Amino acid sequence: MTGKRAALILGAGGLATLALMPLDSWVMTTIGPFGGLTERLGGDVRRELEFAQQFGAFTSIVIVALVILLQDRQRFPRVLDLVAGVLANALICNLLKMGFGRPRPRIVFGEASGRVPMEGFDSPHAFAFFWRAFPLPRDAQPDVAGVQLTYLWARSWEVTKDISSDLWSLPSSHAAAAACTAAALMRLYPRLSPLLIGLMVIVACARVVFGAHYPSDVALGAAVGFVIGSIAMDGHWVSRFIKPKA
Repeated sequence: MTGKRAALILGAGGLATLALMPLDSWVMTTIGPFGGLTERLGGDVRRELEFAQQFGAFTSIVIVALVILLQDRQRFPRVLDLVAGVLANALICNLLKMGFGRPRPRIVFGEASGRVPMEGFDSPHAFAFFWRAFPLPRDAQPDVAGVQLTYLWARSWEVTKDISSDLWSLPSSHAAAAACTAAALMRLYPRLSPLLIGLMVIVACARVVFGAHYPSDVALGAAVGFVIGSIAMDGHWVSRFIKPKA
């Protein structure tokens, strides 16, 4: 992938992210679990979506590697380029997550669980960024008066404070991993492109439907992952160091 094309894809992803942000709240309170539509999904549909959204995750990479090893052994070294791309993608996405410090939908729309966000920090656009402490709703120890709600003030990079992934919403790692894996496999097997693009879309939609991410999160994640996967494969990051057998 050329630098110009990578810049175009990232630029398009950035613009899509900004364009979707005004719709984030409406989508999450209409489609996501905070609006009730997700709860009406049938059990089989929910389970299939939960399975499909793992495309690009560790187990799916192992399965892809084994299939290529068994069916297309000559191209197996290219799997190492894919793995390198996936690892680089994970690192970059986590750095971006800590940089933006965007609260997850479950933090912003947590009224149903009783964990009400603090006033002034109850918007999908209340980014913490890496320098700002954010009040994360937490349950205190129960007493005679019942469970009391407290707030943990933490920054997006303070993982030792048990912030989980509460401030790691943007970009979506799942969407990025799916796009990275799809881009890599499209380089090896172009005829699979329609299937791979479809899997990317399913992963992105599932992350929104299950309330894990906003639409803008998956837009940026997909753009970042696709660019990294393409660069890793085009640059033969690992395979160029492997000498072919005589």
